[in-house]
Formats: sequence, structure tokens, C-alpha cells
Amino acid sequence: MNKHQELVELIRGFSTITTSLWAVLAMLLLWLAWRAAKRQDTRIHKRYMIIIVAVAWIAFEIWLMSFRYPQLAPVVPEGMDTWIMLPNLLILVPLVGATLMMLARWRQSVPGELLGHFNTHHRTYGKVFISLWCVGYLGGLLNTLLLT
Repeated sequence: MNKHQELVELIRGFSTITTSLWAVLAMLLLWLAWRAAKRQDTRIHKRYMIIIVAVAWIAFEIWLMSFRYPQLAPVVPEGMDTWIMLPNLLILVPLVGATLMMLARWRQSVPGELLGHFNTHHRTYGKVFISLWCVGYLGGLLNTLLLT
């Protein structure tokens, strides 16, 4: 094995470990954000959600880089690519939704505006998005464990 192959294997292993750690950390942060929202502690809830959304966008960008640099992507058994991709695509829905909800709160949108809908139905969307996010992260964690 040459140095280039060793580096690629190291990055693949690092990617697998960081993906697993991020999934666990994200679910913990989602739980903490949910608890803060239930206590009506909007300041803490907002902080957790900013962290979750920011890091999730970074993780999504890193995932997209695996398409640009396929040698860095984890080795996926043939026929499993769709199964492996599903949690990432599922997580994209609540990620975009949470981003829009944060933007609506930041802009203080009113019901007549496009983003105002997210302010009006913030709790409902939050319940749906946290469910989708957790299912997506659990699926990604399961996939990561199956690939190693």
C-alpha cells in the first residue's frame, strides 16, 4: 500500500468515525433543543438549533464532496448505494425546513409573507422535522455501523 492509498484509507476511516459521532451528537442536541422548547426556554432552544443547523450544513457539504472525490467516499457494497443515500436525502428535508424556520424567526416574518407560514406553524413543523431528522440520523448511524 503506497502513501496515497494509506491517506485515502485514513480519510475514509475518519469520515466514518466523524459521521457516527455527528449522528449521535446531533440526536443529543435535538433532544436538548426539544426539551428547551418544551420548557419554553427559547434562548437555549435557539442556540442549540443554530449549532445543529450550521454543523448539519457543513456535514452535508462534506457528504457532497464524496461525489466530487469518490476515492474519499466509504466503500459501499454493490447494490447498496440507494439504501446508503436514503438517510442523507431524508435529513435534507428537515435541514432545509429548519433553515427556513430559523430564517422566518430571524426576519420576524408575519403570516402574510412566505416565511410567515413557518412562524405561524413553528411547533407543528418542529415536531415533524425532529422526527424526520432523528429517523435520518438513526438510519445513517445504522448504515455506518453496517459498512464497518
